[in-house]
Amino acid sequence: MKARQFTPVSLLVASLFLSACAHSQAQGVRGDIKEFVAQYVAALNAKDTARLNSFLHPKSIACVTKDTKPYYDEGMAIHLRDPIPANYKYTLSPLDAKAPQPLEGYAQFPVRPSHQLQIEYDEGEDHGVVVVWLVQEKDRWLQDDPCATEQVLKQFRDDEPARKERVAKHKALVAAIQEPLRSELLALLREHKTVTATKRYQEASGENYETSMFVIYELTPEARRAPAS
Repeated sequence: MKARQFTPVSLLVASLFLSACAHSQAQGVRGDIKEFVAQYVAALNAKDTARLNSFLHPKSIACVTKDTKPYYDEGMAIHLRDPIPANYKYTLSPLDAKAPQPLEGYAQFPVRPSHQLQIEYDEGEDHGVVVVWLVQEKDRWLQDDPCATEQVLKQFRDDEPARKERVAKHKALVAAIQEPLRSELLALLREHKTVTATKRYQEASGENYETSMFVIYELTPEARRAPAS
């Protein structure tokens, strides 16, 4: 996940890895944290949602219901979008049992997490950070994702029409990008120069920086598909 500016609700969506597969059986990962990270990164890069679900604590999986499925589906889609390169680094930090829980006010953990895993990487101008909360039960590490509060879920549902309108606007702007600018932007994105591409689009289009940022966000998958010239 690239470092970007989002609203609090979309930040929460982007921090959760729960998916619609609520019937998956939790397995976790046996062994040390290095093994968990290796399997986690491999599953995310393969877009293997079934494997990602198998890391989840059963009580986290229970957060997904028919009503909450669209919220968690969107969160999963955000995370599967950006692969983690091989040069990642990770840190595992124990959480103070007496300190406020992460995302307090936006989500509630069905099981209090004992550790926070942070996976970071740099690719060109892009800096990615993935945060995973964990618990260790017996000899297994389990991903301990929180459940969104009713207030957050309501805000997500209420914002749906506006969210769809924003996405449609940004996709229309992407479709309107003409040559040679389009090829220039795609080349920059293949070099992981997201900030440069955003500023170049802003300069060429006259759009504000926030709009330009989301246009480049929507253009990025095309850069990954397009062969380099």
